[in-house]
Amino acid sequence: MAGPSFRALIVEDSPMIALDLEAGLVGWGASEVRIAGSPNAAAGELETFRPDIAILDLGLGGPGQIELALGLVALGVKVIFTAAGIGRPVLPGALGACPVVAKPYGPQHMELAVRRALGLTN
Repeated sequence: MAGPSFRALIVEDSPMIALDLEAGLVGWGASEVRIAGSPNAAAGELETFRPDIAILDLGLGGPGQIELALGLVALGVKVIFTAAGIGRPVLPGALGACPVVAKPYGPQHMELAVRRALGLTN
């Protein structure tokens, strides 16, 4: 992905998926990528880091996930959700406009979602 660099936050509990996604994001132009395995860990990252985009696994569930996503959107961070299963989940409020990339996804699908979220497509 050519274009301006961006900063990304990955919230994913599978280390293998997170590391693959990190490599993709760097290849697509990310200048910095942080990985958090839970919403609480992500909240800790946000104390010293402001991403341009965040990719959150909806499969994490648990307390704090929706609140984290709503907080990111309120900060102006572009949010992309990933989700296993069929169909689009119903998300509350402003999160309903966030893209959802179905797992398993190919790198080209995630790259397109990232490009669109950051406004880097025609």
